[in-house]
Amino acid sequence: MSFKATFEVDGNKYRVLSCSYSLHQDYDNTGRPSSTTRGGVVNLTIESTDDTSLFEWMCDSYMKKDAKVTFNKRDEDSKMKELEIIEAYMVNYEEAFDDTGSGAMIQSFSLSARSIKMGNGEHENEWAI
Repeated sequence: MSFKATFEVDGNKYRVLSCSYSLHQDYDNTGRPSSTTRGGVVNLTIESTDDTSLFEWMCDSYMKKDAKVTFNKRDEDSKMKELEIIEAYMVNYEEAFDDTGSGAMIQSFSLSARSIKMGNGEHENEWAI
């Protein structure tokens, strides 16, 4: 099955080229969990546009935004699932252009979220205020 994804923030939509996120727990040598669940960093690569708001987000250390990644079934163009990203800081940003291949210009960035939600599951980081 083939999929496509869209990243949306502040009403702007971007075509997602890659997306990864994970949650984890530390565990002892017997395999028993020894910490609370941690995570909430979302890594994305999107096609660049003429919009500079993502670069501006990275330049503001205090700016938090809500966003979402929607995964669709390519054949049916119907929503498969959606990742909600709540109160996220942009913690890494890179823009790249390579004229030797497809000539694509891409933006890669990481978002550190206070909370991420998918379906009935939610992970919330306990950040000090």
